[in-house]
Amino acid sequence: LLTQDIPHLCKQADLRNESLSCIFLDVDHFKAVNDTWGHTVGDRVLQRIAHQLQAVIRDNDRAIRYGGEEFLIVLPHTSLANAHRIAERMRTSIAERKWSDLADNLSITISAGIAQRLKGENISAWVQRADAQLYRAKTGGRNQICVDPKHPKRPAPQ
Repeated sequence: LLTQDIPHLCKQADLRNESLSCIFLDVDHFKAVNDTWGHTVGDRVLQRIAHQLQAVIRDNDRAIRYGGEEFLIVLPHTSLANAHRIAERMRTSIAERKWSDLADNLSITISAGIAQRLKGENISAWVQRADAQLYRAKTGGRNQICVDPKHPKRPAPQ
């Protein structure tokens, strides 16, 4: 996905008054993976996670590697509750995966934050709300999903 697709998805959601949610996720303790098993193993972990994310999301969803070990998943036509179910499937599939073929005693988990975009909200503010929930998941113990608790109800169409 090219990041220029995101403004288009936002515009479409606004025009159609449809839900648009995102999942901002991060690999837990990724620096320790690189420090313990090396960057080659770290790269393979990221490749596998990317493949697993693609396997879980729908064709119209978008997965972007956002930073070193961070991914942004954009989910058109998706409520906060459905985004949470998708994120939980991702979290579970990664936590339950056998990673021992890459390195002995290697286990991987992810933490994620979820936010539903408000009509007209700029992309930065929307992703920042998801990032705040990711931070909450990290500080709350990792290997968990946190949902934006301040999400106001969408106003009814006039």
